[in-house]
Amino acid sequence: SKTVEAHRKFSKHTNVVEDVSWHKYYPTIFGSVGDDRNLMLWDLRVPNEPTHCIEAHQSEVLSLDFSPFKDFLLATSSSDKSVALWDMRNMQVKLANLSHHTEDVNGVQWSPFNENILASFGKDKKIFIWDYEKVGKELPQEELGNGPPELLFCHGGHTSIISDFSWNPHMEFTMASVAEDNILQLW
Repeated sequence: SKTVEAHRKFSKHTNVVEDVSWHKYYPTIFGSVGDDRNLMLWDLRVPNEPTHCIEAHQSEVLSLDFSPFKDFLLATSSSDKSVALWDMRNMQVKLANLSHHTEDVNGVQWSPFNENILASFGKDKKIFIWDYEKVGKELPQEELGNGPPELLFCHGGHTSIISDFSWNPHMEFTMASVAEDNILQLW
């Protein structure tokens, strides 16, 4: 069998690296997140140092995804039960913090059709669909008990921890999710 050696190695995280994602627009940029609570942005043109390294959450950072619509926008999810939105032009302050999960948020993924929509899934057996443009908006009185205004929808059909999620890139608002009980759901 043939072995392929790594072209380069990046070793600035101080604990388990949980996820890596390439930028959707810039082929030399990617990000990584890990149990050290850090979000690191890397540029292949910069030797062995992240261009940004921030403590992104109060607990382990489990996933990240770059927006397919806005070249400066990315999202992270964490075991602190939240999703954070970041502007790559100013990484010192979160754009928004999306909180409604009751356990670890295992993953986050932007919609392929709508620039404001993203999904998160986690150990609480739920998938949330978010509209970040609604962060901070006021809800009508009759909707006050249904979660924050940015929460569009909750899929609660799984009976076990959700391990992955995928938007259908060809059919708007068609999704698939899988859980640790070996069940795949299309919805």
